[in-house]
Amino acid sequence: MTAGIGSGVKSSTKKIAKQVVKQMAQEPLEILKTAGKQVSEKESVPSRPVETTEKAQEPSVDEAKEKAQSKRMLTALENEIEEIRKKKKLEREQELRQEEAQKEMVEEEEKKKPVPITPSKRSRGALRGMKGQLRRLKTKAETRMPPSG
Repeated sequence: MTAGIGSGVKSSTKKIAKQVVKQMAQEPLEILKTAGKQVSEKESVPSRPVETTEKAQEPSVDEAKEKAQSKRMLTALENEIEEIRKKKKLEREQELRQEEAQKEMVEEEEKKKPVPITPSKRSRGALRGMKGQLRRLKTKAETRMPPSG
């Protein structure tokens, strides 16, 4: 069994080596083909114009599909933006209504409260004037007089 596997590996490595040699032999030609385009900066006329026209038509179809899809996405996004604006506007209106209702409730509660009566003049007590007079009398009596003499 091991001999069969070993021979299979040898043959596959030989095949791979042959493919690499063929590629190496073809690559210089590929380089020369592209070198002419790079030097002259002109592209050669395609050898198969039928394929290029088919390929040219495919991108236009793809572009049309992409444009249509982008338009649909754009309209969908615009609709979403409009819906969000409407929601925000409704929320603002509701908040304003709630604030107004709260203000009205506060005003009604304030109207229900009795207004405190503030006197226009301070009340004069009977003893207030007496206290002031007693203080004045005490201070006069307590002032010291220098000794005469």
